[in-house]
Amino acid sequence: MDKLSRGGITRNDFLWALKETGTTLSKHDLDKLYKYFDKKSDDFVRYPEFIEILRGDLSQRRADLIRSTWQKLGHGADAINFGTLQKSYDPFGQDQVKIGKIKPDHAFKEFIAQWEVRKDGLINYADFLDFYWVIFINF
Repeated sequence: MDKLSRGGITRNDFLWALKETGTTLSKHDLDKLYKYFDKKSDDFVRYPEFIEILRGDLSQRRADLIRSTWQKLGHGADAINFGTLQKSYDPFGQDQVKIGKIKPDHAFKEFIAQWEVRKDGLINYADFLDFYWVIFINF
């Protein structure tokens, strides 16, 4: 849908996506739904806002699992570097690595590209939490 890689979708893209999924709503309901997702009222739904609405509250079980993982990786630190993540990351869990389509180093680069890297090369717990909150949306 986001063919121009803008980080979100326009109203027309949103309506097209609903149509493609077979969702039929009245014009009033479509307008109301779009306004619900368009938090800045600028005719653009950003993915982080959309995901935040969909993911709902973080269950205690998920929060505990994410915090436990962070503690094991960072040994209680407020931030960790990507070298620390790389030591714990198993790229062979990805199908594309298993079949030889991509190399393990490339898989790790894709993995870390999902976080914002601070200028000092560290990732903080808040970014780690946001990432895994979305990953475990149904957990």
